[in-house]
Amino acid sequence: MIIMDYSIETLPLEKLECDCLIIGVYLDQQLSASALTLSEPTQALINKVIQRGDIKGKVGDVQMLTTLPDGLAQRVLLVGLGDNKPLSSKEFIKVLQADVALLKLPAIKTVASTLTDVPVAAFDTVWQVRQTVEVFNDAVYQYTATKANKETDYKL
Repeated sequence: MIIMDYSIETLPLEKLECDCLIIGVYLDQQLSASALTLSEPTQALINKVIQRGDIKGKVGDVQMLTTLPDGLAQRVLLVGLGDNKPLSSKEFIKVLQADVALLKLPAIKTVASTLTDVPVAAFDTVWQVRQTVEVFNDAVYQYTATKANKETDYKL
C-alpha cells in the first residue's frame, strides 16, 4: 500500500527541499506569481524554455526541467495554465492530472507545488489543496492487497 504524506508549508521557494517543484506558466508566457520569487538564473532558464516554445502554456501542457542553475530542486515541472485569468475548477483539475502523470517517475519522492497561488474561479485555497490531495492520491493508487509482490511502482 502506498502511504503519502502531505504537509502545508509557507516557506520561501529557495528554502524548500524537494525532488520536484511545480510552477505554472500562462499562455502569454507569464509565470505564476510564486515563480517570480525564484532566483534570476532559474527564471532566466524557465523563460528560455518558454521562448523556445518547449511549453506553450495551454491548460495541461507540461515540461520537465532537470538541470537547474541554483540547485533549488532537482527538477522543475512547468505546467500550462491557459489564459492569465482565474481557472475554472475543471481546468485546475486538468492541470493537476497532467502534473501527476509526469511525477510518477521513480526518482521523484518529494514534490512542492506552487499551484495554490493560481486563482480558481469561485474556489479558495482550501478547495485547491483538497483537490491536489485527491488527484494525487487517485493517480498513484495501486491495488496490492491480493498481489504476491506488494511492491509498488511509484515512490511519490
